[in-house]
Amino acid sequence: MQKFQILFGMKEATRLQKLLRDERDIAETNTKLFAGSATAERQAGQEAVRVRTPASFSYGGFLPPTLAELAGIAAGVPEIGHAAAAGAGGLSALRFLHNRIGRTMDIQRNLREAEMLMATGPEREEAIRRLAVRYPGSPHPAKSRVRLPTGF
Repeated sequence: MQKFQILFGMKEATRLQKLLRDERDIAETNTKLFAGSATAERQAGQEAVRVRTPASFSYGGFLPPTLAELAGIAAGVPEIGHAAAAGAGGLSALRFLHNRIGRTMDIQRNLREAEMLMATGPEREEAIRRLAVRYPGSPHPAKSRVRLPTGF
């Protein structure tokens, strides 16, 4: 501060000091506003690698086909009840398969990510290249160092 006083005078040095203090306060406020909470970051990370819970067996899955069958019988058209029951049962089976396949895919994704995080040497470079190709708009600094093969 003394050097500023010598160069610019007391009034200008005081004004410059206040200006620098204000800029520092603004920067600290912006850091606090845009940094986000550590808890929120952890929760977002946990959600990103969450594996679906397995669909449990439930007798409730039998209720829609049974009701469809009974409605067809009550309406005097059992064939429509059979078709509706088969459709409702098929939907239950599709939901179950969707859950199982999705769960398997979640586990495989997490395994691939773990392998990439532990990779070193050429495997690491290949993982970075795959990520750069998969997420072309990524602001990740590693992307700028990635050299893609020609014709890719």
